[in-house]
Amino acid sequence: MNQFKLVVLLSILYSTFTAPVSSLAQENNLLNWSNGKLAWTDYQGNSEESNENAILSYIDFTFKADIQGNGKMLDVEVIAFFNRSASYVGESIKTADLLQREQLHFDITEKYARLFRKELQSQKWESKTFQKEFSRIYKQFSNDNKAEQKNCDRETKKGKDAAKVSEWITKIEKDLKKLDKYSAPAFTTRLKT
Repeated sequence: MNQFKLVVLLSILYSTFTAPVSSLAQENNLLNWSNGKLAWTDYQGNSEESNENAILSYIDFTFKADIQGNGKMLDVEVIAFFNRSASYVGESIKTADLLQREQLHFDITEKYARLFRKELQSQKWESKTFQKEFSRIYKQFSNDNKAEQKNCDRETKKGKDAAKVSEWITKIEKDLKKLDKYSAPAFTTRLKT
């Protein structure tokens, strides 16, 4: 079996509040989680390494918020995304098991995007402070996502323990089902005036 280097990049992306909410997934060659499962053709980046046994999956979630309706409404979009142009895989390591593992990481990220949406929808926001509060809450869920990603890698031995991978897939599928109410990326909420 080929040895391979795995890097799952989970960066903290800072949100923007000045641009209108439009489909975030159309920006920067991003694949929105809700648009389907990962395929090897989604890995369109070029490795800076000459290692055919390398993979990098650039997976994260981010958000945009835009004040509408004379400052009374807030349009919000939160997506879990896979960045095609920043992700790459060596030809020699493309297996169904590895792709399933990367999909699991993507699914975990969607779980935290849903938890973030749930939190944002559960509160009333002040127009003067929502930006700071959204950023604080985003950072919390982003950190929780990273911790769960690391726990998944540790428990599954980076995907080498097939039984544990299967357990994780089942667990995350159940978590996503419980959060199905928060699966829509975009929503509108009222601001306190």
